[in-house]
Amino acid sequence: MQQPIYEVVVYSSTSTEAADAARAAILSKVRELPGFMSFLPLVGTDDASDRADIVTWASSEAATAAAQAVGSHPDFASFTASVAKLTTMGYYRAQWASAPAASGSCLGMEVGFFRLRPGVSEVEARAAHAKAVDGYLSHQPGWVAQHFVAFDGGLYLDLLLAETRERAEAICGLWGDHPDCQRFVSLVQDVDMKFGSAVR
Repeated sequence: MQQPIYEVVVYSSTSTEAADAARAAILSKVRELPGFMSFLPLVGTDDASDRADIVTWASSEAATAAAQAVGSHPDFASFTASVAKLTTMGYYRAQWASAPAASGSCLGMEVGFFRLRPGVSEVEARAAHAKAVDGYLSHQPGWVAQHFVAFDGGLYLDLLLAETRERAEAICGLWGDHPDCQRFVSLVQDVDMKFGSAVR
């Protein structure tokens, strides 16, 4: 069985009203695309025109085909027109082969944007994140997968997938409870965490 592919798109909108309408209009169309599993739309906390979409696909082929459809099909024209600037777009899979694939109709998510403290290298932060996840967080009930994602401009993302939103919140509440987790927390700053439920 193929692992799910997580499409992460970060962008800014031309106007919040137009972006909200465009997002709502394409959601049903995205759900009809082959291989669709879940969709989590996010809005910036400091600027509502900042957006991030996390879409789960059943395979890399489904993700690629969906990107082509969104970019070329008339049904998605209003959405692409509402994007003022595309910051980044990438595809990710679970780092650990033992992580179970997302299943069921609801998947809890935590999306935590952060930056590294001055003097901290990405290599150091990645190693600390992996140690915290491998040694502690991944053993918590309801944990599904977790990723350290790097964007341009020194922005990073901790993406946690859990069986429910409640489990995602509970697991993220443990960052201060274990030495390995505390070590990673000491390396980062400007943390902005959001929780959501992706409904299929």
